[in-house]
Amino acid sequence: MWWAEDPSAFTSNHRDSWKWTLLSFLPEWVTEEHVQAATSKALAKKIQLAQQVQILELTEGSAHQALHIGSFVDVGPIL
Repeated sequence: MWWAEDPSAFTSNHRDSWKWTLLSFLPEWVTEEHVQAATSKALAKKIQLAQQVQILELTEGSAHQALHIGSFVDVGPIL
């Protein structure tokens, strides 16, 4: 999920202002306890980004989905 305070950052290629959240589908049986156990294991391996893992339930309205094929440099206008 990508966003920027100023959406023109995507077309002007100001990547330092791009913000993102990596989302992954989780089965319903995955609990907070599962996430905490996995986070603890990752932190023990010095994977600091594990601190940011959380379970989110999104209820979205209209959305846009696009498949970009090509260089990451050219993804801005798609976003």
